[in-house]
Amino acid sequence: VQGYLRLNVTETKKLFGKSSEYQIEVVKDVSKLSHEQLLIISALFPGDITIGTTANINDQKNKLYYTVKQLSDYLATRLTTTNYFKSDPIKAKKKFATAAVVMIVIGINIGFLLPLGIGLLLSGVIVLVFRAIIPDRTPLGVEARDYLFGLKEYIKMAEAERLQ
Repeated sequence: VQGYLRLNVTETKKLFGKSSEYQIEVVKDVSKLSHEQLLIISALFPGDITIGTTANINDQKNKLYYTVKQLSDYLATRLTTTNYFKSDPIKAKKKFATAAVVMIVIGINIGFLLPLGIGLLLSGVIVLVFRAIIPDRTPLGVEARDYLFGLKEYIKMAEAERLQ
């Protein structure tokens, strides 16, 4: 979108159909990009990144998984420090998942005959299911989420024809 990369497609005819190969090429100096963008660029392009550097996307499949994990951790920390969340959402989800598993294990060990065991088991399942929405947003985070949901609805309704 910002014009730093260009996607080049090379189509090769095969016996049955066509095969497409995708390459990305750096067309502008990337030194002024944000930390998040540089993290993705460095995952796509091994070594020095200069104008004209190319990389085959098919060669990057396995490397990108690690980069997405790194980026996710970085963004969770950054969203917490910039006051969108009260606590790190990834750490909060892990805490709730751990608590849910403990409740389920205790509920199973106590047994289905006791009401406490059934209550713990059901509570653990509920916490496990709803842990994705548990991280506590600040008012700024709620406002940003609502804005993004509104933007998503706008794009779905007003830009539907263009997207198709």
